[in-house]
Amino acid sequence: MHDILRWSWEGNTLTRWLQALALFAAATAVLWVIRWLVVRHLSLVASRTATWIDDLLVDVVRRTKPWFIVVVALAVASAGVVLRPEVATVIRGAATIGTMLQIAIWLNGAIKFSVAHYRQSRGGDGTSVATVQGFAFLARLALAAVLLIATLDFLGFKVTTFVAGLGITGIAIALAVQNVLGDLFAALSIVLDKPFVIGDAIAVDNIEGTVEHVGLKTTRIRSSGGEQVIIANADLLKSRIRNFRRLAERRVVLNFNLLHDTDPTLAMRVPGMLQEIVERQKPVRFDRAHLKDVGDWSLEFELVYFVMTPDYLTHMNIQQAINFAVLDRFRAEKVSLATLYRSPPLGR
Repeated sequence: MHDILRWSWEGNTLTRWLQALALFAAATAVLWVIRWLVVRHLSLVASRTATWIDDLLVDVVRRTKPWFIVVVALAVASAGVVLRPEVATVIRGAATIGTMLQIAIWLNGAIKFSVAHYRQSRGGDGTSVATVQGFAFLARLALAAVLLIATLDFLGFKVTTFVAGLGITGIAIALAVQNVLGDLFAALSIVLDKPFVIGDAIAVDNIEGTVEHVGLKTTRIRSSGGEQVIIANADLLKSRIRNFRRLAERRVVLNFNLLHDTDPTLAMRVPGMLQEIVERQKPVRFDRAHLKDVGDWSLEFELVYFVMTPDYLTHMNIQQAINFAVLDRFRAEKVSLATLYRSPPLGR
């Protein structure tokens, strides 16, 4: 028996081969148990917390492939035996490729999980999800390129020239499509910062309308006139955007002129009349009413109030009711108007 254990093959005794086999089996079992324990423990922790980080870790660890465990165990076991250079090279190459593939699977899983979590948190905001998915695709491409270069480098290939050429090519492509890249990153900024979302009524420069679609390159707005206006995302973020949906209340200014020969006693009662008219409206908060200016041909009064809702139809109904009430009250009080006009509304 002792002679059998000293039998040699490929420069290693049978004892050493058996030790290597035992080490391979032990390493495989230990790594598999570690994977199982980590997944089980993290799953219990994740079930008791509201954060998504632990769920991400569970998902990533679950993506550890059995063949990766075998490759790692084989690399550990091979360290205890003497191998021919070509065999050692094959094992080292398999370990390198297997490790890089597993890293790619882990990182790709993290990207998938993050996109799925974002989709779930955003609910029906499909455009934001589509934009994030587009950037996730670009992240996968970059990941694949980096891991490919790293794998070739570990395998002994000379990648310096390849990387330099790739860098020059990347610069050339970036210069050629810089406008497209600007729009892409502007889309990401819109998704993350959310100056507006689909359905918001906004004004951009002299364009006013409702946001219909936010894409990777352009945003589409249905204007008040009915036509669709398409604006590049980069140009959109360079502009001043007014978002009317986020109005908490509307400030309204009403200006009107009385005839210059209006009796001063009657003119002094006008602010009180206006306050009474406004305070009868709901939901409205009266702010002020003043004789703003004594002009060459009229007495100019200014009325300011707040409509306590962003709804444009409610605002216009209240404005109409106030206008009719002013005409009614002034007619009853024999107050003669020179003109009546309202300042432009703050948007709809």
